Amino acid sequence: RDEAPAAAAEARIRRVRGPPVLWRELRQPFIRNTRARRAAVVLALALALTTYAVFFDDFYAGSAHAKTLAFFTILGLLSAAALAASAITSEREAGTWPALLGTQQTDARIVFGKFAGCLGQSLPVWALMAFHLFIFTAAGMINPAVPPLIGIAVAGAAFFVAAFGLWTSAVFR
Repeated sequence: RDEAPAAAAEARIRRVRGPPVLWRELRQPFIRNTRARRAAVVLALALALTTYAVFFDDFYAGSAHAKTLAFFTILGLLSAAALAASAITSEREAGTWPALLGTQQTDARIVFGKFAGCLGQSLPVWALMAFHLFIFTAAGMINPAVPPLIGIAVAGAAFFVAAFGLWTSAVFR
């Protein structure tokens, strides 16, 4: 009899691979409610498709690419900011922040795990931008020199926004 609950408890335990804070951050969904998560995905796809429909004729002129990439950049930066701003605050509200600081993890590893988790969770939005750049560069509508330049600019902005959001989350309640 005693073996059944112990076996069930062991079946639920998952092995942690790599830094534990990063592991946990990457496995937490941005939106916890399944319905809300599906609605957000549908809304984001609808907005992207609407953008493509509205600016379809302008894609050959090139002006629509700037508008679409600006839209994806704003979406990505907002997701990185929201994730970073809630990273430490949510730990404090749950009462797990002192316990996390009491582990053998250094403060730098904890903050790095939170930071990398924020950037990792916002990757789907950046993937939409990369997909847009790949498709239209392959079609010859975007100069091949543009995607690396946009990648550098976006990486710098995302790094700054996530770092500032994490700092804000650590300093303010």
